[in-house]
Amino acid sequence: MGRSDVAEGLLKRVIETAPRVLGRGHGLNLASKFVLVRVLWEGRKFGDAETLSRNNVQNSQRMFGNNHPTTITCMSNLADLLERLKRHSEAPPYIGKVYTFRLETWGPERPDTLEAKRDYYRVRGIVGQQLQSEQTRAKMISLSGNQNTDLKSDARSEASELDEFIFSIYEQNLLGSSEDAEQARISIPPGGQHTSC
Repeated sequence: MGRSDVAEGLLKRVIETAPRVLGRGHGLNLASKFVLVRVLWEGRKFGDAETLSRNNVQNSQRMFGNNHPTTITCMSNLADLLERLKRHSEAPPYIGKVYTFRLETWGPERPDTLEAKRDYYRVRGIVGQQLQSEQTRAKMISLSGNQNTDLKSDARSEASELDEFIFSIYEQNLLGSSEDAEQARISIPPGGQHTSC
């Protein structure tokens, strides 16, 4: 019996007994299921992980509503799982809801919002779907000066630009002023790698 099997068994026992001890609506019940999804994934039980992740979304919607942070986290986790399963075309509705929630809740400049926007454009670029917003499409066409704009590559380009912007915000938050960030950037060797938290 491997470690993931042991962890899976323990988590299933916690999930079974926690509602009796903590009450059905307690947040730790759902948190345990988040961890179990990860353990199932690591144990290569992809179907079980997806089923539990979809159940987490449905249960959270029923318990908290569609616009609750816990529901949004469940949607984000499901979208991530679908991407890992290479089922990109199923992820945009969930990623779109995550992005919209973060945009309306935290505003456009917060790193979490920018990451959700980047993920949304990246996945939409992967599946090659047209962007839903006519204003965004018109803006992209006018910026490129080409009526036959390849929206797939534009979406990927937008995601890359957002990656750079998000990294610069993290640098500013970690290093302080723009001058401090620039000094740190100069000290990074060409082609140096950064790691995300």
